[in-house]
Amino acid sequence: MNTLNSVQAIPVIIERHTEDAAFLWLQRDAAVYEPHYDLKDLAELDDRLEAHLDGLLVAGDAGWKAACAALSFGEPGEVFVAAWLAVAALDGEKLNCVMDVAKTSRENYRALVSALAWHPAEHASGLLQSFLNANDPSYLALGINACALHRIDPGKALQAALSLEDELHVARALRSIGELGRKDLQAELNSFQSSASAMYSFWSNWSSVLLGNRLAIDLLKQQTINNTEFATRAMPLVARVLPSDELKNLLQHLVQDKKTVRLAMMGAGISGDPFWVPGLLKYMEDPEVSRVAGEAFCMITGIDLAYQDLDVNKPEGFSSGPTEDPADENVTLDEDMDLPWPNRTLLLQWWQSNNSNFRSGVRYLCGKPLSEQQCRDVLRQGFQRQRTAAAMELALLGLPFIETRAPGRRQVKLL
Repeated sequence: MNTLNSVQAIPVIIERHTEDAAFLWLQRDAAVYEPHYDLKDLAELDDRLEAHLDGLLVAGDAGWKAACAALSFGEPGEVFVAAWLAVAALDGEKLNCVMDVAKTSRENYRALVSALAWHPAEHASGLLQSFLNANDPSYLALGINACALHRIDPGKALQAALSLEDELHVARALRSIGELGRKDLQAELNSFQSSASAMYSFWSNWSSVLLGNRLAIDLLKQQTINNTEFATRAMPLVARVLPSDELKNLLQHLVQDKKTVRLAMMGAGISGDPFWVPGLLKYMEDPEVSRVAGEAFCMITGIDLAYQDLDVNKPEGFSSGPTEDPADENVTLDEDMDLPWPNRTLLLQWWQSNNSNFRSGVRYLCGKPLSEQQCRDVLRQGFQRQRTAAAMELALLGLPFIETRAPGRRQVKLL
């Protein structure tokens, strides 16, 4: 691609490209987990981001200087932009500059990995291989991270990464074993399952279940009972793998504690069993869990609350998350802020008219019985959280674990 030299580049335009690209990456980074983005929305957001990245690339040295200067902010969006340009140029020195900033926080490091995963694997293959062969543990870990997101098997390097000293890097390697379907490393997973490190123990058991070792589900179940920091990560496997009777006992136990009611609502939706629908309708009366109960209802039935006018306004007087009061020390974001409020009255009427189409004990995903075809349909047409659910269902069937955070156009081509 031809580039402009620094004399021809217009500084204010270059600066705008840098700022907008950083902002759009942050928006995109959140969008992959949000309930109201589908694949088309994601691809359109990606196109907007790439337009600014291409503007910086065309600007040549001026584009890099602007991105490099922005690294002084020490923020993830700026790290992603500079890293994307460094990888585009396959320039190791530039990447080293970004690496210094990326190491300062977990969020910045994720942005660096995202930039590596954004470029097509063919373009970055040489760079990734050099990371996997590096003596520097930080670059080996970076290579493992990027390969996992590309769903590329890093070979022997994955086993080598299990010996790294950094807990986060080892945990990422343990997770990658499951994501990449490396059944040959089951013995290595077993050695970490009872680790004193909660992170090692969780991810080794998580990958074991994903690879077909259903005995490992007991530890994940315990994570949900104890409401640990890994409880919400454990539930997607627990609710899919645990036998029906055990799951019913678990969810009925979780709803007894106000701290785990939300987790129970999630589990009911993930299970896909219409058995839970009456309970979900009941909990829609509680503003604290109404929205997540509505999302679970949609995961089973396939309805779209907003599109089908089955939502209502926020209950009067209800507040959650940070307020505008400077004296309020609560800065935790509302976990359900992007979910619509379900209209319980209309949903109850809908269920009374449609429940004959659903059979208790059968697992459904977005309105249809769970199957490989339905999972692929949801991956094409569903919202991001539904798509992530479909990807995990396919992985549990022994099929490749599709990365639903990958660039939208790449996913469209894959699907």
